[in-house]
Amino acid sequence: MILLSLASKQIWPQVLSVAHLKPERVFLLHSEEASESKDPAQRLKRFFDGAESRLLPQGATRLESIPHDDFAAIECLLDALPSKQQLILSDWVLNFTGGNKLMATAALRWAARRGVRALYLERGNQITWFEPRDGDMETSSERLDASVTNNLDAAALLSCQFGDEVVQSSGERLTLNPQ
Repeated sequence: MILLSLASKQIWPQVLSVAHLKPERVFLLHSEEASESKDPAQRLKRFFDGAESRLLPQGATRLESIPHDDFAAIECLLDALPSKQQLILSDWVLNFTGGNKLMATAALRWAARRGVRALYLERGNQITWFEPRDGDMETSSERLDASVTNNLDAAALLSCQFGDEVVQSSGERLTLNPQ
């Protein structure tokens, strides 16, 4: 399985999806908006490629820039990706939980037109699957078991979400503030 995942500020939907699905490769689709998409995607790549995650093989995470404001351009980029990467489209799954609404809508329409399975991870760890069937998309749901992430390094996850400046050194004790 090859996972296409729209990256945005929240890293948790990508981490949970990768931990649950165990793909061979992940393509993090991000816009050029630094704080909203590009920086989180870069931190996710470092996390997935790092020894502390062990969720993917080393080097199995790729970054792909996509527009955040051009519906047709998003679909064109997604159309070019399989041949550019020399991968079979039927092996792909789209996670459209991240990104902005335009990116997610364009990506889902692309998946429906190309017969690519898609998923959306809702609060409460509820995955809604979108399966292409006869020109339409059928949905089904499953609850994701978040315990698949229990062995992940908490400090590495914090750095992935907020940046390296949050955790100053390895072995640092982390505490919650009273608020």
